Amino acid sequence: AFYGQAAVLEALLARQPTPQLDEVDIDGYSALMLAADGGHAECVALLARAGADLELRNALGRTVLGVAAFYGQAAVLKALLAAKPKPKLDGVGKDGYSALMLAARKGYGPCVALLARAGADLELKNAEGRTALGVAAYASHAAVLEALLAAEPKPKLDEVGKDGFSALMLAAYKGDGPCVALLAQAGANVELKGQLDRNALMTAANAGHATVIKALLAAEPRLKLDEVDEHGCSALMLAAENGHASIVQALLAAGANTRFKTKGGHNALSFALSNQHREVVSMLAVRFNSPIFVK
Repeated sequence: AFYGQAAVLEALLARQPTPQLDEVDIDGYSALMLAADGGHAECVALLARAGADLELRNALGRTVLGVAAFYGQAAVLKALLAAKPKPKLDGVGKDGYSALMLAARKGYGPCVALLARAGADLELKNAEGRTALGVAAYASHAAVLEALLAAEPKPKLDEVGKDGFSALMLAAYKGDGPCVALLAQAGANVELKGQLDRNALMTAANAGHATVIKALLAAEPRLKLDEVDEHGCSALMLAAENGHASIVQALLAAGANTRFKTKGGHNALSFALSNQHREVVSMLAVRFNSPIFVK
């Protein structure tokens, strides 16, 4: 099974008495798991037909389906999903990840598509409270997001993990413009707020992710630019405070309010001044018609 020798395996399975199919090695791997690990789909099919236990778990608590998903073995997954009886799709390992989540985390789009079509639970959550969509977004796997968004029924776009982040927020936090664009175009709530009462726009502005800002502005022309976080800071203020000139420029062009103030009386210009961000100060000073120079 380990070396993918299907003919030898077939000969062994034909012997009497039949060999014990579910003996495991030191890592808890059965012959079926070893074949799945190596991508030997023919061997997997032979062992499954012979009655190998599809629900046996290795030392990590993963079944053979999880093993195949973790290593991106799409042909093996096809063989397992064709087995009778079918394997349980939503069993989780000790890490709280199902086969679908493992494939999503590793970026295996074809495996994700197979599992989703077979009926894997798209709303199952791991220990961090993330669904497969959130896992894929955090890992910046656009191809996986495409596979999940094409599934029927479609996944819930605005589920949040224990950290309060939706898939869109996670992609914004990671600075992944293409993933943000996919999720926003699919209908994810761009105004949803998470930690510090910040939405995706504020999160990206604070971190300096210009490609995310561009993706959000393109996906939602009516995006509320002047929403504020728990400190009263807008996306423009956060970008100005951190010296992200390209983001300040983009937000100004989109119509962000330069004169908006926090409860403490600070605006984008005062934040830029206090942190001596010369380029940002120059951009904002023009809006105030005030020739300000930073030493």
